[in-house]
Amino acid sequence: MKYLVAIDKREFEVEIAQENGELFLRLNGREYPARFIEEAEPKFSLLLGNKVVELESEKREWGYELNWRGKKFRAKVEDKRLAEIEKEIPTQILAAKELKSPLPGVVVKVEVQEGEQIQAGQGVLILEAMKMENEIKSLYSGTIKKILVKEKETVEKDQKLVELA
Repeated sequence: MKYLVAIDKREFEVEIAQENGELFLRLNGREYPARFIEEAEPKFSLLLGNKVVELESEKREWGYELNWRGKKFRAKVEDKRLAEIEKEIPTQILAAKELKSPLPGVVVKVEVQEGEQIQAGQGVLILEAMKMENEIKSLYSGTIKKILVKEKETVEKDQKLVELA
């Protein structure tokens, strides 16, 4: 699985792979053998190469709060494929002022209400796809005109989710 990870103002491409029973972590193209020593959320201990990395991770509405070596960091983790899909949305879809599903999935949570003012980049709903929860964000600012889906509803790729005014 490939991820885009932003910690404070630094960005990383992270891939977690398992090959021949071995776990590997690729960080910006550099590969490290890895092994979980302890995996008791929110604490994790990981043997990365020949170094032990211990951190705590707590899910927040904006991403994750990481505690590493007594320092706290804000982190955002995105599935790389979804981030690439979002970047390739055609401009004519943007002009339509409607938010469509980038992939098939199930609506877990609707985070806005009709009539609500939102900003570009604001989370609108949570969509579960391939056993991962993905926050679907608005591509532009506006007012929520109509919410076209409900929680626990299955949606298809390119299905209209929300209309904006």
